Amino acid sequence: MAAPTRCPWCDALTKKILDLEKVISTLRQIKNDEELLDTLFAASQLEATQLRPRCPPAEPMDETSRKPSEPAMTIAEEDLPRGGLTSTAASPRERPPRSPLHPSTPRKITWERPRRRVSPPHQAPLEAVILGTSMVRHLAKHTENYCFPSACVSDIAAVAPGILRNYPTSETVVVHCGSNDIAREQSEQLEVDFKNLINILLETGHQTVISGPLPSPSFGEIAFSRIQQLHIFLKGYCNMLSIPFIDNFGSFWKRKYLFARDGRHLNRGDAELLDYNIGMTLESQRAMSH
Repeated sequence: MAAPTRCPWCDALTKKILDLEKVISTLRQIKNDEELLDTLFAASQLEATQLRPRCPPAEPMDETSRKPSEPAMTIAEEDLPRGGLTSTAASPRERPPRSPLHPSTPRKITWERPRRRVSPPHQAPLEAVILGTSMVRHLAKHTENYCFPSACVSDIAAVAPGILRNYPTSETVVVHCGSNDIAREQSEQLEVDFKNLINILLETGHQTVISGPLPSPSFGEIAFSRIQQLHIFLKGYCNMLSIPFIDNFGSFWKRKYLFARDGRHLNRGDAELLDYNIGMTLESQRAMSH
């Protein structure tokens, strides 16, 4: 008696089911980790909010110093930590203080103008200033967008005060960075850098919004584990300080088609999903403040 032939469609369906079970298991693990952090930080949230320093608003700028559609910034080449990038300074202003965390080799950094032009002020008010890596290159809807390719968290912390002094009327700053630090494999130092960055942003008097990291499909198991650890840390730390946190992890995980061929950068069209996540957070913050 001949053996029954195996159905290829049944085998493919079985494989799909096994893959789906692995995805569900990973999602449950992420959810459990986040619920644990929510429990740990819930008790200290009220105390941390009361201890949060109340900083005076940024000093108003000279009306003749610049136009709203021409973003200006200060990048002190001598003071930026570490080395490796090129630097472009747009206007002479007071240099931001050297970060005590990285006092070593000078680091140079380049600001890249966003590809999409910023909406004129007569069409819509400026909602926020966005500072970040190349991931924010195409985000410019009702915002001033400062893109620093290859920048680390400490680089953003060094240039943020000089940039935000140019926008005394903008109440919110959104920061998206951290992926470039993963390759350094220094998770503890990365957490210290983020704490330093958040403290610097709070001292400017702006409402601070942290955009969470994206799980790039090009990351291996170790890099993915580190980016997941960073996501969990930022969500818990922002919750403790009552800072809005944009959860991008679930939106981009297992969605390779949203990324460019290198697997690290977003497609220009698919960057709208990140733009949407940021826009919804800004909208909810505006609704809560009214």
